[in-house]
Amino acid sequence: DIHIRWKEWHPAARRPLIELNACYLRREAAEAVAAAEAKALRHQRRLKLTDCYLPLSAEKLTARSRSLNHAHGYAVDLLLVGLDGAEPPLPKDYRTGHRPIQSLSPEAAASVRALTILMEQAGFQANPDRNRWWHFTWPGWKDAPSLNLTLTQLEQEAASKPAR
Repeated sequence: DIHIRWKEWHPAARRPLIELNACYLRREAAEAVAAAEAKALRHQRRLKLTDCYLPLSAEKLTARSRSLNHAHGYAVDLLLVGLDGAEPPLPKDYRTGHRPIQSLSPEAAASVRALTILMEQAGFQANPDRNRWWHFTWPGWKDAPSLNLTLTQLEQEAASKPAR
């Protein structure tokens, strides 16, 4: 399930130029997310992706990340949800509040622990400070060049390639 909150804005029109319900990651990371999703489905759960690749220019503007690793295409933010998409009981501001896992309800904390195990088994690294427990990074991302392709460019490139 993809629930990306980012939009590409047209500065002059002050409105979204494009809104995509898509998650772009480099191949290795995308394949690992797919493997984690398959494993989650075997346990009657799904992954809900909330943030993937962001153009370097957009990530710098948001100042959300000290490392800017979403711009490399190797970082993903996600939740473990029920098959019906129901989220664990999380505070509404969990992404802006950088809440430690200890501050979550027992049900939400159990979901976060299960998500962490699932993603680490798929090869991802959890956020080291553990206060951004929804954020996972593929190893070696620092060696990859950051990208600054717009979402429009990525969508056009994806549309021009045959489906596999």
